[in-house]
Amino acid sequence: MALILEAIAQNGSKRQASIQELEFIEKGLWYDEEGKEILHVLKYGMKKIRFRVFFTNLAFQYLTQYKLGLYIGGVYYPNSEKTYKLVKKGNLNYVDHFISITGKIFSNTTEPIVSLSCRLTLKSGKELTLPYNIADYCRVHFVIFVPEIMKNKGWNMSFNFQEYWFKNKANNNCERCALVNTVNIEDILSFTEVKEAYDQLFQKYETPKAKEVLIRQIQKMINNKELSLPKNENENIPFGNFSNSLINDTDGSVKTKMHQYQYQKIPYEANPIIDKLDDFYGAFGTSSFYLAAAGTISKLNKGYKIWVDKVAVYLKDNFDFQETTGLLNTNMLGIWNYNRMDVCRNIMKSYTNSNILLWNKDYRKYRDETGFGCDFNAYTTYKVHKLCFEIITNDLYE
Repeated sequence: MALILEAIAQNGSKRQASIQELEFIEKGLWYDEEGKEILHVLKYGMKKIRFRVFFTNLAFQYLTQYKLGLYIGGVYYPNSEKTYKLVKKGNLNYVDHFISITGKIFSNTTEPIVSLSCRLTLKSGKELTLPYNIADYCRVHFVIFVPEIMKNKGWNMSFNFQEYWFKNKANNNCERCALVNTVNIEDILSFTEVKEAYDQLFQKYETPKAKEVLIRQIQKMINNKELSLPKNENENIPFGNFSNSLINDTDGSVKTKMHQYQYQKIPYEANPIIDKLDDFYGAFGTSSFYLAAAGTISKLNKGYKIWVDKVAVYLKDNFDFQETTGLLNTNMLGIWNYNRMDVCRNIMKSYTNSNILLWNKDYRKYRDETGFGCDFNAYTTYKVHKLCFEIITNDLYE
């Protein structure tokens, strides 16, 4: 810059021609909409960002206008180009330009991540790509647009789970976080396959193994000082707690009070190859029904009688993007298209622009780069059924 100033002093009226215009630009960087945070990765929920061009003070004296256009994944888009007048505001030596971002920036690619940069063109025709450093480009992950597609399709459960994942700090252990009561069990029973599996539960609610587990769970209630056994013969003490309030269990996990003492788990197996892509599959997929019991305990001459008169049923699933193994793994999350607001499993479509094939690892990459992405356990509301059975046991003690 010292050489430029010397040239100005020596050449007088020829100074404008002597100055190399590109040296008026110091740098260009991406910022959030408020202009407070430098962006290297677009975060979920950001609809508008700003590109800030820093000029030297001399620029405001000799430059009059310039054009700014967008590179998406290294491809320049002339229709994004806008002409700006260079006007100095106070002591600021930079100018901000707002850019709206939607999933349409993936229209001409099949890649799940694209990088944004800008081309600055001066009135003389000279061009410059900004930011100077590739590490300062703004990376955009397609996964941040998946919730919008889900919402457009009416997948409200899936949308709510995705939004919770994106809005909360990074957590890769779903046992540390839980989401309750956001899904009504009656809503999931509107899906035919789920209702059929639910109806089969009532053939298993009092199996010998289930009764053994229930005895252990009641003993756990006693050990946790939440239940006292009856002292007198024929005295009845109620047990059971159908509560979806969250607790920190002794194993360090976060769960509902009811889940702490569930006695029966019945898996629901979703098929990632043939199952319909719908709201249930997007939110839960392979998951498990759980049963919890309530009733009374009576003291007998020898031992105790456990009388169950109510059973609560609910669905629980871990919402995460960990790698899965096995023949029917669920690492592939479908081929998504923002322009059509749709998703399919046809792998051949992933070779066509606008169709983005997503995997579990794509969500983990986003989490690694942003510090957001919270794995969690999801609990539906519960449904209580009047189901009665008894257990005679000598295995309870205080």
